[in-house]
Amino acid sequence: MNDYIIEIDDIKITWYKDFIESGCKKIALRFSGGVDSSLVLWFLCYFLDKAQIYDVEIYTYYLRDCSKRIGSKSPALRKILNYFRSQFPKIDLKPMDVVTYWNWNPWIGKQTKLEQAAITKENWMRETYDVDWFINGLNLGYTEEEFISLNIPKEVYDTRDELRDPSRMLTGIDTHDNVRKRSPLYQVNKTLVKKLYERYDLIDVLYPMTISCMSNYHPFPCKKCFWCVEKYAVFGSYDGLLQ
Repeated sequence: MNDYIIEIDDIKITWYKDFIESGCKKIALRFSGGVDSSLVLWFLCYFLDKAQIYDVEIYTYYLRDCSKRIGSKSPALRKILNYFRSQFPKIDLKPMDVVTYWNWNPWIGKQTKLEQAAITKENWMRETYDVDWFINGLNLGYTEEEFISLNIPKEVYDTRDELRDPSRMLTGIDTHDNVRKRSPLYQVNKTLVKKLYERYDLIDVLYPMTISCMSNYHPFPCKKCFWCVEKYAVFGSYDGLLQ
């Protein structure tokens, strides 16, 4: 089963091996269309196809904040999913569900409302589709020293998601959320994610389709939010390959 282990630098990603060995037949991904969740889904399709396992149902759902003025990402996300279907026609990739929620005040309770929407959707999928394994694209953040080496300003990296902090991810402090089961890329940061895009020849095909900007307003991409700045620092471009 070593064929389903990804080795990158000194890290071994064993999640896909563990999933294949589990015999699970229904799984759902919280899909944002960013470089991380897109890669998680591509690997899932890739390894299932490699193992010739075609009876696994893959569900995806997108959490849309309807208070944002930039509109829905759904068309761009469906474009990515259609690309996967063309690459892995035997994989049972279900139509994407769109989950809407309203976050009127972007500074108060955003994470709570977002997570509430995700939990509600997961419970619904458990009852409707009997899905019992839910995953996401959460990956490892950089240390403060690494942010500085990437020339990412402090006012930007101070807004990063604390769940991606290396001291939390690697000491097991978040085991209450079973991060190792829910987050296939929890061991790798964005630099290693880029290396994986390059190794599997996705940098010129899948990467240009990904969407990372989390701005509430136009222009889009904003080139200012954490996700835009990190993407540019690592990959050298913003969404749509913009400079």
